[in-house]
Amino acid sequence: MIVFSFTLQVDASASEAFRVVADPRSKLMWVPAIRRVEMQLDGPPALGTRYLTSSGFGPLEFVFDEEVTEWVEDKRLAYRGCSRWGAFEARAWFEPADGGTRVRYQMDYTFPVGWLGYAVGWALTRLYRRAVEAATVKRLKSVIEQRWSSGRIVEDARS
Repeated sequence: MIVFSFTLQVDASASEAFRVVADPRSKLMWVPAIRRVEMQLDGPPALGTRYLTSSGFGPLEFVFDEEVTEWVEDKRLAYRGCSRWGAFEARAWFEPADGGTRVRYQMDYTFPVGWLGYAVGWALTRLYRRAVEAATVKRLKSVIEQRWSSGRIVEDARS
């Protein structure tokens, strides 16, 4: 298993920060590798919401079937995903701090079984961390602090 994690301080309420991370469509704006998000049902996200995400690097595409597995409004969120490329569980915590909110995020990623899966996973992780992790944190902070609105941000991401 490989763990990605970060903590950031944002100038926004826990409610605003939660709303960004809890809506899968916002990933288009803050996760650089995400290419597409397809919601399974219309309506706002909630516990049990299912969706597909497509991400990738160069010609590689990874399609994940994802589901929201924990939802404690403005406090905690968890979701999991799986595909032929592996499986993950991601968790986020939102804590009021210093006039804003501290957001803690952790993703535990398991690559396909076997030494080849682990080797590929290790290589991608090293590349991901170097090339993308800092951009992810910077983008998430920016999206939250711009007082994200789901309709506007999804339309902006498609343009």
